[in-house]
Amino acid sequence: MSTSPVQRLATLQTSLIKAILPAARNCPQKIDDEEYYRRQPHPLLSPPGWHLGHCVYVECLWIRSTLFGDCGLERCLRDLYSPELVPKGDRGEILPPREELVDWAERLMEEHRGMLKMAPPGAARERMMQDDYLIYFLIHHHAQHLEILSMANAAWHAASPMDGYRVTSELSPDNSIISFQRLGSGRYHIGDDPGFSYDNELPRQQVELAAFDIAAKPVSNAQYLAFIQDGGYQTRNWWSGAGWMWLTRQNIRHPARWRRDAGGLWFEINSDGSADFIAKSPVHGVTRFEAGAFASWARARLPHEFEWEAAARAGLLDKAGEVWEWCANTFHPYPGFGAYPYREYSVPWFDHRHFVLRGGCTHSEVEIKRPAFRNYYLADAGYLFAGIRLAK
Repeated sequence: MSTSPVQRLATLQTSLIKAILPAARNCPQKIDDEEYYRRQPHPLLSPPGWHLGHCVYVECLWIRSTLFGDCGLERCLRDLYSPELVPKGDRGEILPPREELVDWAERLMEEHRGMLKMAPPGAARERMMQDDYLIYFLIHHHAQHLEILSMANAAWHAASPMDGYRVTSELSPDNSIISFQRLGSGRYHIGDDPGFSYDNELPRQQVELAAFDIAAKPVSNAQYLAFIQDGGYQTRNWWSGAGWMWLTRQNIRHPARWRRDAGGLWFEINSDGSADFIAKSPVHGVTRFEAGAFASWARARLPHEFEWEAAARAGLLDKAGEVWEWCANTFHPYPGFGAYPYREYSVPWFDHRHFVLRGGCTHSEVEIKRPAFRNYYLADAGYLFAGIRLAK
C-alpha cells in the first residue's frame, strides 16, 4: 500500500521530534540532555533543538499564513526561528525547555497535517497545492534538516575529548588504478525530475556535453590515505590558491573527522562516534579544497554537475547516494530560472562562492537522492558527509 504525501510528512515530523530526544540521540554521555538540545555543535551548525522549532515555523509560514491567511502565529515565531533574523550563535539561548518544545511541536504538526487535507481558500493559492507541491516542499525541507541533525551528532563527537579509542583493523593505503567509464558526447537532459523539483533545478534543459570519463565509484578511505601518505597536505602544486591558503592558515593535515589512536593508527568520527575505517567505503568529511587537491594528485579532475547528472541518469555511478560528491562548478541559476516559492532558498547562494554537491549520502532521505537535486556549500565546509568522484 503506497504512502500518501501527508503520511510521509508525518513520518519525517516524528523523526525530527525523536532526533532531539535523549533515547534517540547518539552523543557523548557526559553531555546532559538540555546541553545537547541547545548548544551549538559547530560554529556553522545550529543547536539541535532549534531545527525542530524552525521546521514547525516553516509549516506555520506556508500552511497557516500562505494557504489559510492566518499570519498570527507565524509572526510570533519569526524572531525565534527565521534563519535570516536569528544568528546561529544566539539560537540556543532563545529555545524553550525541551519538553515544552516537543509537546508544542507534536500538537502543531498534527494540526498542520489536518489543514493540508482541507481545501485552502482562494484561487491565488492553487499553485501551491497543485500536485501536492507544498506537501512535497515540506517533505524535502524536513528531510534536509534531519540530515543536518546527523551532521550535528558527528560534530558533537568530533569536538569531544578523545575517549581512548583503539583501532582494531588498520587502514592501509590503496594505490591501485581508479576505474573510469566513458559517457559519449551528445545532448543530455538536466533538471526537473518527475514530481517535485526545487526552483534551482528548473527549467528542464538540454545541454551539449563532450565525451568524458567518470569514475565508477567514489574515492575510498584507503585511496584517500594514499594521498595523505604521498604528501598530499604538504605539496603546494596539488592545491588551488584559495585551498592552499586555507590549509596553511589553519594548519590542516587531514580531513576534519580523521583521528589517530595512541598507536598512530587512523580512525574516523561519524554520527555514531569513533569507528575503524572501512577501507573500500567512500571517504567523507572532505572539503571542496581537499577534493580538488586529491583530483589533481590523481591526475584527474572533479566532474561538472551536468556531467555528474548525465552519468547518473545513464546508470554509470556505482555507490551514488552513499556520500555527497563535490562538483567542479559553483552554484548558478539555469537559463530561465525563476525563484519559487521564495527567493531565499536559492538566489542568495548564486554568489560564485558556493560549490555544488550531488548524489546524497547515507543520512539523506530518499527524496533528496534524486539525479537533479543540487546541494551547495562553501569550499571549506568540512562537516558535511561529502566525498569525491573523479572525472577526466
